[in-house]
Amino acid sequence: MVNKLKHIYQQFNLDVKSAIGNRQCYICDQYSRELVCEYCLKSTPISHFPVPGIDLLELESISKHLLTPRYDNLRAICHHDGIIAALINQLKFSNKSIVAPILIEFFNTYVLARLSQLETLPDALIPMPISRLRFTQRQYNQTWLLAKAINQKYGIPIEHAIIRHRHTKQQSRLDRHARLANTMNAFKLVKDIQYKHICIVEDVVTTGATLNNLCECILDHAPNIKISVWCMAVASVD
Repeated sequence: MVNKLKHIYQQFNLDVKSAIGNRQCYICDQYSRELVCEYCLKSTPISHFPVPGIDLLELESISKHLLTPRYDNLRAICHHDGIIAALINQLKFSNKSIVAPILIEFFNTYVLARLSQLETLPDALIPMPISRLRFTQRQYNQTWLLAKAINQKYGIPIEHAIIRHRHTKQQSRLDRHARLANTMNAFKLVKDIQYKHICIVEDVVTTGATLNNLCECILDHAPNIKISVWCMAVASVD
């Protein structure tokens, strides 16, 4: 597993360097020294929230779709639609690791650039763990790639203290009531968490069922820890 992660990290860096070397914006294909040009970062139509970087638990239109959260705050770029949803699908299902730093560019523009001026950033990042079977199928954990892109930009360390020791069905295929039971007891702490403030990195949050189960695992061992959640998009389910 360690060698596999090392290979993925090396390939991830090669993909980023190759994309930057092409000097083209990933979105519009125009000349750009960055993965996404300034115009696309600011002008791409996305269904972002009224206040960039706002804690979405404070928005009734979002919180009403969530199970009672075991985390302290939730932030995302936008709703799960349009180009952000397309990029997330490319990252998760089309083996395009280069999309991770592109999503983080949008996350930085709409969330972190403002958030870093308002409060202290977390002590460590915890990518949402995936099962060994899911890892074998995808060849990488997409949330680790997102966390790595944040790490490279802000220097926040990535903590691998929790594993997903039980394989579960894909949450997107389940209704609201089945989601919580699906990931119950799916996580296991393998290393003590010594931080005061950690941040779970996720791609999409719908009901927050998986997040709650992960948070329960953390809080059972560190009841006073602050848990933030950074995700790329939020979706709703009937």
